[in-house]
Amino acid sequence: MTTLELGLYLPPKTIFCSSLPDYGIPNGLRFIDYIRDTIDEAKLAIFLVAAHFLKSEFCFAEFGAAWVKSIDQMVLLVAPLTPSNLTGIFSGIQTGVLTDRDQLNQLKRKIAVALGSELVRDDRWEKARDDFLKYANSLPSIDPQATGVDGDAEVTIQELKEVKAALANSQADLVKSREELTNCRVDLTNSQADLTKARKDLATAHKEMTHSQADLLRRAWSWICSSKTNLALFLGGLAIVALFI
Repeated sequence: MTTLELGLYLPPKTIFCSSLPDYGIPNGLRFIDYIRDTIDEAKLAIFLVAAHFLKSEFCFAEFGAAWVKSIDQMVLLVAPLTPSNLTGIFSGIQTGVLTDRDQLNQLKRKIAVALGSELVRDDRWEKARDDFLKYANSLPSIDPQATGVDGDAEVTIQELKEVKAALANSQADLVKSREELTNCRVDLTNSQADLTKARKDLATAHKEMTHSQADLLRRAWSWICSSKTNLALFLGGLAIVALFI
């Protein structure tokens, strides 16, 4: 981590690594939720695949989650692992070796793309990279066939299963929410169409009523004016009404 931070002047809290102090999960926070939220926000996932990685369900789950989220990835093998040691989920995936100078340079470029070139400076990169390579090449190799799972790993596997279940439930809830939203939009569109039709029907009815009233008045006046007798009856009716009022 120091190589990347010092060599590229990375801003604080840029790197998350659950297995390292100061780079992992803050005290008091729920492990599962923090891992899930961090994966959701990640822009680049760097997988350092050592012998124990291949024995860890949790590591495989993180790799799978990054793949599902379409997060840009880089897979670097820790010696003496070689591509021939990789099976299953790693089949067909291009990998590199952690102690390969060109692979580290490629990693630097990926970080610049993920964070934005304006946030990454590389005037100290070559020295930091070469210091790391010198240190890494001096370390003893670990048998890639090494096995064994300690108690802490068993706990981590159980937590992993909970993470996978929580992620599956969250995805199911998301699909259901999207379907409900689509149905609501359809219902709203139908309601708006019904409202528009009702307004048109009301306007038509009002227009027809206005025409009917005008026609009735025309007929009544025509009847009154058709003869002197009708006019007399009409005037007599008005007089009677006036008398009673």
